[in-house]
Amino acid sequence: MKEKSNRLCNIEVLRVFAMYMIIVSHYLYHGIRLNPSLELFNVSSFGEALNYSVLQFISVFASTGVNCFVLITGYFLSTTHRFRANGFLNIWVETVFYTIVIGLLTSSLDFSAMGVLDMLSPIPMTRYWFVGTYMLLLLIAPLLARLCDHLSQRMHIGLLVLLFLLFFDVIFHDKIASGMSLGWFIFLFLLGAYLKKYDVPAFVKRHALLIALSIGLALALVHAGSNLMRYLSTGEDFTLKSTANNGLTFFLSLAIFVYFSTRSFEGKVGRCLTRLAPCLFGVYLLHEYPDVRLMIWPELVHGHNVWLCLIVSAAMLVALAAVDWLRALLFKMVGLNKAIDWLTKRC
Repeated sequence: MKEKSNRLCNIEVLRVFAMYMIIVSHYLYHGIRLNPSLELFNVSSFGEALNYSVLQFISVFASTGVNCFVLITGYFLSTTHRFRANGFLNIWVETVFYTIVIGLLTSSLDFSAMGVLDMLSPIPMTRYWFVGTYMLLLLIAPLLARLCDHLSQRMHIGLLVLLFLLFFDVIFHDKIASGMSLGWFIFLFLLGAYLKKYDVPAFVKRHALLIALSIGLALALVHAGSNLMRYLSTGEDFTLKSTANNGLTFFLSLAIFVYFSTRSFEGKVGRCLTRLAPCLFGVYLLHEYPDVRLMIWPELVHGHNVWLCLIVSAAMLVALAAVDWLRALLFKMVGLNKAIDWLTKRC
């Protein structure tokens, strides 16, 4: 029982790390890459060259958050054939709640027929791309779990290789599936299921952190090389670059997942981080609402300071988790959680 608890703690810590990386990626993308006054790095200056190098290294890790979340979903949901109606309804209600509350506060609600339909839909498509794709994945998760049960290890590997070749960005780009598509999420689900069912080679377990750091460094050097070639040919300054979820980022995501899933986080830090885990979905909904996104990043990002990026992202994670804790308390007080439990038991 204790071993099982430790493994769950590992995955919960990974979820917190993944959400932190998502916030960092949004800091770098919305705060720097999309900011005309900050997007360029003059690497002729040592300080700017150093800032670029560190932020680019951080950026490749920050791009792994979404992949890790979906891998975790496959890791857990592949063991049950039942539709998790309770989880589905909780995500739906929470998304609608934040959409309405934030929309009212920012005066951005669309009261047209299509706007209201999308606002109340369990599969939103205009505000939260991840929620829409993730909810579709949850709907078909029982079917994918049954499929995994009927696959031998050899057939499972063959299916993963086929899907990877079809969806990998480097081969077909976005012609078959993008890194934000249901097809890519299905592949990650099936891979998470494989990692749950079959053991990872001992060499990979022992050196997972070194493998992750090596892949991260290699990707950062690839991006730096691309910037350097452009700088030499056109004279344009460096910019932060990243690859799609279904691009080279995938290999780093996999190494990070293996590292966390095979390590123990029993100490105070691990226990403290796991307390944030139930609030992570709310953290995403709060800071990724389009109008909130447009407001916060220009106010929070004022330069290329590495420490500011890491500290602001950590503070946002903790602060928004506290806000979502209050939301959960409100739901409990009004009996919404009990209503959802009652409803799911009768479905």
